[in-house]
Amino acid sequence: MKRSILGLASMFCVLLFAAAQQSAGAHSIQPALLQATAAPTAAATVDPGAFDMATATLYTSPDKVISLKLPTGWQRYAKDPVGTYTFFLAPPNFNDDLSQIVASLRIFVGDPAVLYKEQYEITTVVTSPKEFLQALTKTSGIPASTEISEISDAQIGPYKGNAMLFTFKADTPASIYNVRVANIAPQQVAIFGVQTNLDQWAAVQPVIDKILDSVTVKPELLPTLTPTPPLTVNAGTYQGIHQETLSDGSPILGDPKAKVILLEFADFSCPHCLEYRDTINTVIDQLVRTGKARLMVRTQTFVGGPLSEQAAQAAYCAGKQDAFWEAYEGLFDIQSSRGYQAFTLDSFKELATGLKIDPDKLAACVTNGDTKATLAANDQAAQDLQIQGVPAVLYSTDGGKTFNFLPSTTDGSPVNRGGPGIETITAAVAKANQ
Repeated sequence: MKRSILGLASMFCVLLFAAAQQSAGAHSIQPALLQATAAPTAAATVDPGAFDMATATLYTSPDKVISLKLPTGWQRYAKDPVGTYTFFLAPPNFNDDLSQIVASLRIFVGDPAVLYKEQYEITTVVTSPKEFLQALTKTSGIPASTEISEISDAQIGPYKGNAMLFTFKADTPASIYNVRVANIAPQQVAIFGVQTNLDQWAAVQPVIDKILDSVTVKPELLPTLTPTPPLTVNAGTYQGIHQETLSDGSPILGDPKAKVILLEFADFSCPHCLEYRDTINTVIDQLVRTGKARLMVRTQTFVGGPLSEQAAQAAYCAGKQDAFWEAYEGLFDIQSSRGYQAFTLDSFKELATGLKIDPDKLAACVTNGDTKATLAANDQAAQDLQIQGVPAVLYSTDGGKTFNFLPSTTDGSPVNRGGPGIETITAAVAKANQ
């Protein structure tokens, strides 16, 4: 499965379901751009100063690569990888609820040969920003219903480049993706991607234009990645907890007598899923280890495409050697320390060695696709349960026959956008165990 041509899925790992299957056996989930499902009037949900550059202050990234003026209400996503800078507009009380996001701006800086391929999966030879945009229109990730503007000249701060506008009318609500590209130094390019809902664009566009008028980029200051230390594996988290595998290959952790089953959908390439590990580890310590609930995992693969698929297969292949949960933790550690681009057979074999299981047997299992049926079952389950993104957590009180989203502790509405907090999970489990 290809990643989104918009290069935004990795921020909050949001997806859309495909309108129809491309072919038998194809994945049921298509990747998509960051969804901004805000209220019809942006000014009603955020500080009015967000649209007034008079409130703007100069922001400089910690690595000094990016400087720009940001009005009130614009926030920086703190855990971007090197060379990526994400800003989003949300209300002051934003709490990771994607429906609150009004607009997002994501900037990629680096070698064009690398960025065009890794962020947008363009493998043809591209020698200019204009050729990049032309190639972008031909990628398979754009639905046929998308309206695409003509390529125009663009002035982005001190840089001359090109721009194009995509209108995704198949989205609900319809969304806009505006991409601007400029060469900023020899063999260095900056890509500026803006996403919002169609009905927000008239309000968002003027402030984005002014933000980008103020931008400066210093690619020579991009940090150099240090050598990755040897992978460390900690299997102690799961010692003493009952483990088993269901008939469809899904692993489940915890006492079989527990009344509640928690089901997590996660993608090993998803940075938000990585952040969610603290919550899941608390679930294991406070709810699973104490016999109040069991934990089941189903993987998704839309964020990293083939790399996510390989990682998911590696986890299930480790499960065939009774080491799924240790591999589950280890694969997120690889993403944290090396990035999901390190999901390779060599990394999997290194992980297997640390887990004291047979690395060659695990590699052969991944290469042969021995666990692909489990991945297909996970995709079908995600479609049946109307999963909108990862991480997602549902629960069952009937032995896994039916699963539902956890109710919010504030108004009881289902928490179906992003992983629920530990308080929400604990409250639902406690109520079910009464």
